[in-house]
Amino acid sequence: MSLDVSTMSLDVSTMSLDVSTMKVYMFTSESCAPCKQIKPALKELQEDFPLEWIFVDLNSSEAKIYDVQKVPTMVVVGKEIKKHSGTDISGYYKLFRN
Repeated sequence: MSLDVSTMSLDVSTMSLDVSTMKVYMFTSESCAPCKQIKPALKELQEDFPLEWIFVDLNSSEAKIYDVQKVPTMVVVGKEIKKHSGTDISGYYKLFRN
């Protein structure tokens, strides 16, 4: 199955998020096929948001802090903590909407 990320976009001009106070963590693993599948779309997100990649096989303590049970999982920490797991790219984009 292939993923067409060319049709997905994120219009950051319509968002009222304070990027300067937000932390975005992407939990992944080198051996995770779904993580590799969605990586191109997440790289696009990284152009607008401060995305920090955390490899759970090397840093499981961070995963425990945010109760990450599977990869890929994104955690957005701002006024509240939001989380999305899996390969549904639209779910990751929704984390940045109010």
